[in-house]
Amino acid sequence: MSRHVQTVLFACLLCATFAQAQNAITPSVSGTGTANFLVKWTGTTSQGNSNVFQTTGGFLGIGTTTPAAKLDVKGGADIRGRLTLFPVATSPIFTIFGSTFKMDNGGRLTFVPGQVFPGTTTGVTSGTGLTGGASSGPAFLSLDLGFTDGRYAQLAAANTFGPDQFFNNNIVATLNVFATQANFNNQGAGAGTALFAANNDTSQTLQLNNVVAPANNAFMEAQFNGFGDAVFYTTTTGNMVATGTKSAAVSLPSGKTVKLFAVESPEVWFEDYGTASLVGGVATVNLDATFVQTVNTRNNYKVFLTPDGDCHGLYVAQKTPTSFEVRELGSGQASVDFDYRIVAHRKGHEKERMPEAALPRFVAAAAHPSH
Repeated sequence: MSRHVQTVLFACLLCATFAQAQNAITPSVSGTGTANFLVKWTGTTSQGNSNVFQTTGGFLGIGTTTPAAKLDVKGGADIRGRLTLFPVATSPIFTIFGSTFKMDNGGRLTFVPGQVFPGTTTGVTSGTGLTGGASSGPAFLSLDLGFTDGRYAQLAAANTFGPDQFFNNNIVATLNVFATQANFNNQGAGAGTALFAANNDTSQTLQLNNVVAPANNAFMEAQFNGFGDAVFYTTTTGNMVATGTKSAAVSLPSGKTVKLFAVESPEVWFEDYGTASLVGGVATVNLDATFVQTVNTRNNYKVFLTPDGDCHGLYVAQKTPTSFEVRELGSGQASVDFDYRIVAHRKGHEKERMPEAALPRFVAAAAHPSH
């Protein structure tokens, strides 16, 4: 047998063997179907319709032959994994048909009117001392300005505080602060203290400041009698003026307390006292260096002498701004002690003599802006 014939016979045998193998692995498939339904295997060798329907436009319906979107499911659905919605240009991207519940393409939700969530506040009601509130929508609360029982301070054009108010920090007023017996009284109605200040520390108990003085009758603090007349005041420059006497209350060993009165003068004087010794009829007395800094010793200060022993008398022979010389009358040569009193004008007040006392004016309570 020629080689060519052998080749042809081998090819024919191979084709027959392949055909037999193909017939052995390809079973006969049977069944019927409906157009546009995705096929499913109804048996090992049979096919039929599935529940998935595809329109000619590419819409898939599960349980429906009229899908209205790329995927239209008629019936319930369970998703047992993550569901991701990709935002699109138009909103909403998620809705519940027939309701206002939706989610826009930014992820913001719009709820159904009247929707109540666990723990959600469904209304705000005003309590005692408050007004306002609402059962839905924005709710606003305000202080009831007609309610007063001491629970809070009413900060309005006119305010009344009670009972006692306690503050842990400073109280600062940029305008006037007025205190009357009617508003501040710890002694009972009809009598007692109008304004009371107490401090157990080492700092000031009461401090008054007046930065800009009024044009007339400038004063820092003033007290008035029942007729509205000033009886005591301090000026913005620190001067103290009183219409009555000035005295010190001094206790006696018996337990009794008496008044000792200050000596008044038409001019502003400072005084100093001392004792010196006359030796051979002459003595030089140096003025106290600190005292000299408070007075004007170039303005004819006064020296009064009293000898403490027998002599012909003493006189001031010479005055300088820092000392004065004392001699015995008649060129005497006595050696004796003497007392002296020096009176000099306070610096800056050399020309003052009985200036007019401009008394502060009383401001009637009706004019107080706080009443």
